[in-house]
Parts: sequence; structure tokens; C-alpha cells
Amino acid sequence: MVEEPLPDPRFNRDRRLVEAERISCEVLQPNAEAVDHADGLPASHLDALRAAGLYSVGTDPFAAREAHRLLARGCGATAFLWVQHLAVHRQAIAGGSVLAASLGDGRIRAGIMFAHLRRPTVSLRAYREVGGWRIDGEAPFASGWGIVDLFGVGAETEDGRIVWFALHSDRLGDARIVAELLPLAVMNASRTAKVRFDGLLVGDEDVILIEPKTTWISAGRTALAAPPFAALGAAERSAELLGLDTSISVEVRDALAMARAIVERPVDLGAWAAFRTECLLLGVRAAAAAVASAGGSAMEVRHPAQRLAREAMFYLVWQQTPPARAALVNRLSRALG
Repeated sequence: MVEEPLPDPRFNRDRRLVEAERISCEVLQPNAEAVDHADGLPASHLDALRAAGLYSVGTDPFAAREAHRLLARGCGATAFLWVQHLAVHRQAIAGGSVLAASLGDGRIRAGIMFAHLRRPTVSLRAYREVGGWRIDGEAPFASGWGIVDLFGVGAETEDGRIVWFALHSDRLGDARIVAELLPLAVMNASRTAKVRFDGLLVGDEDVILIEPKTTWISAGRTALAAPPFAALGAAERSAELLGLDTSISVEVRDALAMARAIVERPVDLGAWAAFRTECLLLGVRAAAAAVASAGGSAMEVRHPAQRLAREAMFYLVWQQTPPARAALVNRLSRALG
């Protein structure tokens, strides 16, 4: 299918986005079902992203959003790992880390260890030691285990700061780190692990960025309310399976147009959050419609509709916020009641 031309001229001027669309259609989409059942992402996917310069788009919000949509339309697991790399790259730039250049050109690939940093009681703590830090606690989700070259790990200090450090792959076998791979219902190829730290020592040279926790939380509010372009990308793919003349296809196109317009306006966190919820629900409905349209064949493990339904479920969890959870539950309960 040939997609309608994008209205924003920035897309066609950015070679990286043209390449992202090509990679999504020619590399990711044809292999998405095979990757869905693999125990890790193919190196060819990551090599294609590096060759296209896509590890550097995090410094351009427009390019990052569009690339995320395009890659998620092709393969959710690939898009999921890629977007985590962008976050570590931005941290390295903000902290003036020497890793920034290598992360930007993809010579080093990164993932993030998720540690509930926005909660009052976080699951990972950092204690100051001479020349470095001692890390204790648990990171419940670390995606890219055995795939990425380093993890960006955030831990809260005793004085209320967040210290981000780079945990290189050659340290993952340290006796003070215990990892357990988690079998996931979708995107299992991301190789996600639960990681326990028991007094791991990291040097000051491994620190990427240190900032007050309040500053980090405040800066993240906009991102948490922004439209979920990955979910919209998956919804686009579901709509493609249904056909261009369906009502859900029109809804997806309208939602994408609205998402692009919203992020160009002054931030209105309440309105943004409400629209984000609508987009997540649209992703679920689009995937469910694709399953219903395909009928019994959608239950075959190689059919894209069932994978997209599980990816929509993933986005519903990954891209929701605590305030939005009740709204999502209530909306889904009414729809099914």
C-alpha cells in the first residue's frame, strides 16, 4: 500500500525519515511475525537503523516522533528498543558525556533499566562512595539484555537526586548483579530482564547525568502526556489490514493529524493527556477490528492481526500514566459492559 503524502514538508526533507519508512516497509514489516517468535532482535534490523542515521533523531522532536510511528508500524519490538536508545543519547548530551557521539552514530547501542523513579519510593538506590557510587535494589524491566552495548541506569540518591550511569555489557556478569529473563506476551524479542543489584560499585567516570528528582519529574510530564506515536503507528498497520475505506481507517488518519497538530501548540497537559488516552484506545479498537475482519485465520501465530492486538495491549500499559489508568479502565469497562 502507498501511504498518502504527509502534509508536513519536514518529512521529505529529512533523509532519515524517508529511510525509516523504507526500512519499516521492506525490512521490519515482512519479518515482524518471525521476530515476534524469536528470542532476540536480528542484528540486521539494528544495522539498518544505524545505516539510516536513526540513532541520532532524538535531538529533533519532529523526526523522533515520525520515526517512532514508522518503525512501530513495521515491528513493535524493534521500535521499542530503538526509542530507549534515544533516551540514553539525550541524557548523554545533557550531561556532556563522552558517550554522546558514539550513541548518536550507533557505534554504541543502549537500553534503559526501568526502576520506578517517579514513585515516592523507588526500587533502585545510589549511595555515594569514594570515587563513585554503590547501587542497591531492583530494576524490574531492562530490555535489550544480551543485545545492547550498555544500559542507562537511573537510581535515586539519599539527597533526592537522580544519578544516571552507564552500565556497559562487560559488567553484566558481575557477581553483584543477578538477572532473570522475563518471558513476555509480546515483544519478547526485546529480551527483557529483571535485574537485582547487591552493592554494585560504579565509578564517577560511568556517570552520564545527575539532576534533582523534582527537575527530572517536571521535565518528564510533557513527554508522559504527549500523543503516543508508537500506538498510532500500530493502529495504522491495523487499518491497512482492514482497508482504506473503513471508518476505523478514517479515525486513525484523523487521530494522527490531530497528534501532529497538538505537539506544535503550547502545552496543555490536561488536553494532551485526554487525547493520549483516546489514541491508546483507538489502537486497541483498530487491532480488534483487524482480528475480527480476519476471522479464524487471525488466531494463527503468523497472522499480523493477533500480533498487533498484543502490541496494542502493550502500548495500553507502557504508554499510560497513573492518572490515566482509571480513565482507561472506565472507558474499556463501559465498552465491554
